[in-house]
Amino acid sequence: METFIVGTAIYDRRKIIYVKHKNPLDLHKEMTDNDCMAIQVNLDMMLVRRKMTLTDLSERIGISVTNLSLLKTGKVKGMRFSTLDAICRELDCQPADILEHLPDYA
Repeated sequence: METFIVGTAIYDRRKIIYVKHKNPLDLHKEMTDNDCMAIQVNLDMMLVRRKMTLTDLSERIGISVTNLSLLKTGKVKGMRFSTLDAICRELDCQPADILEHLPDYA
């Protein structure tokens, strides 16, 4: 199974393993089945593909870094269409590039 690191998040093909500390090699917490949601946010991947930081995106679309960080880590329960539109417009992508449905976790 392929695993890769983006910022402070470690991804594998089926789950996000997020890191509490700045160093990805430090302790990490793997999401349990109770923490998993059927919708996965792939904002990290789009930022890497566009070679953009969260701060850059925040400045360009007028949404705080804190709110984007919460969205990026999947700690939000929803998002406005206007926010999704602004992100997609700036990253030149489709909503499906940012949001992914994982039926195994439903």
